[in-house]
Amino acid sequence: MAITRRLRIVANTVAAIALLAATGCGGDHADTRSQTEGMPSILQELQNDEWLLDHAASTPRIRSTHAVTLNFGEHAVHGTGPCNVYRASLDIAQHSVEDHSITIRDLAGTKRSCGRALDQAEAAYFAALQAVRTVDVDRDPRRLTLTAARGDVHLELRAADTDGKGS
Repeated sequence: MAITRRLRIVANTVAAIALLAATGCGGDHADTRSQTEGMPSILQELQNDEWLLDHAASTPRIRSTHAVTLNFGEHAVHGTGPCNVYRASLDIAQHSVEDHSITIRDLAGTKRSCGRALDQAEAAYFAALQAVRTVDVDRDPRRLTLTAARGDVHLELRAADTDGKGS
């Protein structure tokens, strides 16, 4: 009877250890990377589409009758503002699926003037892009949200090939 009781205790202990191992108790960041291996990085997600600014859903409100676009490259972004085309340097965290930090800096654009209202809208858009610190991509529908650390900038964009109106 004592042997049966010991076997039952050993069996229960082994089962408990197996259960803990199966549920991932004590996992580390390497587990997250292995679970997401083969999935696209945030940069790859961004590079898959041309993004159109959703004027009504963005803060500050960028008023323009023209499509305002944003495209992502390896280390740069480019697009069309309310008046001019632009390009800027891009730093984006790619070492972790959880880190969505982004910096857009050194923005330069063509210098055409399109009138006071569009020039002001463009200045506001360029300033907002350079204030952005986080990026989030929704896959369905294809939406991109860029926000500043203080929360005063919130740019909503949609993939150019999705239904909806960007202007």
